[in-house]
Amino acid sequence: MATRYMPTMAKAAAAVCLAGVAWATSHAVFPLMPERTDMGRFAEINAAIGFACGWVVLGRRAALGFGFTAGVALVFWGLLAHSTAIMVERSLALRYDGPVEAITAVFGMMADFGRLLLAPPVLGVLLGGAFLSGLVTEWVARRTS
Repeated sequence: MATRYMPTMAKAAAAVCLAGVAWATSHAVFPLMPERTDMGRFAEINAAIGFACGWVVLGRRAALGFGFTAGVALVFWGLLAHSTAIMVERSLALRYDGPVEAITAVFGMMADFGRLLLAPPVLGVLLGGAFLSGLVTEWVARRTS
């Protein structure tokens, strides 16, 4: 059980790779957003989420097939984080009638933002990067174990 939390080279490689995938995917999304959209720290937040998903999801398993799984985890947690942040901002502006409407809005925003990820350039960066992350992590795990 203690080895579960121990840092390894595979976990570090997975974390760095998936953070890079998140960063690149974020920049692929920028052109799809409306012109006056303030993206703020969008790429940095996604890179942090990618780092965590790489460390926890991909790094522990260090196998090529788990690159896709880590990519899915990255998408889910990224969509949830950004949709929740927008919901909180709107809640503070009193745009919702109650907590159920606010929580429902989070899932609606996740679906709307998720559709942006289906654009070919974004999907290519995301899937290709997740695949390469799994490949690199497996290679590092074999060399350092």
